[in-house]
This record gives sequence, C-alpha cells and structure tokens, in this order.
Amino acid sequence: MNNPEPPIGIYRSGPEIDGFLMGIGIDPAHGTGSRLPALRDCLRWAARQENGDELIGCAIETVADARNYTQKPDKTRAVLDYLNAHLAPDGFEVELLGGKAVLRKTGSGAAVVGAISDKTATLDFGTVSRDIDRAIKNAEHDPVSLPQ
Repeated sequence: MNNPEPPIGIYRSGPEIDGFLMGIGIDPAHGTGSRLPALRDCLRWAARQENGDELIGCAIETVADARNYTQKPDKTRAVLDYLNAHLAPDGFEVELLGGKAVLRKTGSGAAVVGAISDKTATLDFGTVSRDIDRAIKNAEHDPVSLPQ
C-alpha cells in the first residue's frame, strides 16, 4: 500500500535505487522483489560483508548529503533528524561537517574539528583543507593525536 505522506528524503524509482546502490559499492543483484524489499535485501547483504560497516556508513552519508536537497534545503534537516533518531540508540549520529555528511559515534571529538572546518570553509588553501580532513579523521579514530 502506498504511503500518502511525502518522503522525508528523496523518492527514488527502482532504477534510481540501483544507481544509488552501485554508487556506494553494493551490487543491486543482491536484492529481490520490488524496489523496497530489494533495497532491504541489498543493505542486509552489505551489512554482513567484511566491510559492511563501511558500506552502510557510506549509504547513510550519501542519503544525508546536503547536495541532494539543494532545491529543498529544509529536507536536509528533516533527513538528518530522521536518521539521527534511528541512529541514536546505537550510539551514532550523522552531522554536516564542513558541508559534508559524516557518520560518527555520538559526541565524538570530530564536532570541534567540524566547527573549525565550517569556519575555514571560505579559505581555499589546499593545505588547510588537507589539514582539516586529517584532523577530522584523527578526531574520529584517534582523538589523542590531533594535528598540531
């Protein structure tokens, strides 16, 4: 049965879902049935893979990418709120850091670095961008060794 409510994010047709899956490294052939059951099958398959966390994280970050909602920017916040409500019980959140959607553990040190990244977004220096990217990765994976 079709839901009369408008989608929170982007409505994707079956071929668009296939393109989405291929874009994040998941073969749509792992799903069967109509578009939503096939999508669920593919995501379940991806989660069981050795790099399952990476694949699912990529899917979440792609869905939350603000560039998807340039025509309707209010949808970006609605998507983030929806995802975060479902990620919170597992200790995760997705936030925009430097304009990019990033999945991370709730309250991780990347928030501070992300705020700095937002402030320096107007700077177009390659080294600044690389340092910010490195700082975000370090804050997420090794918060003790932030770059000086």
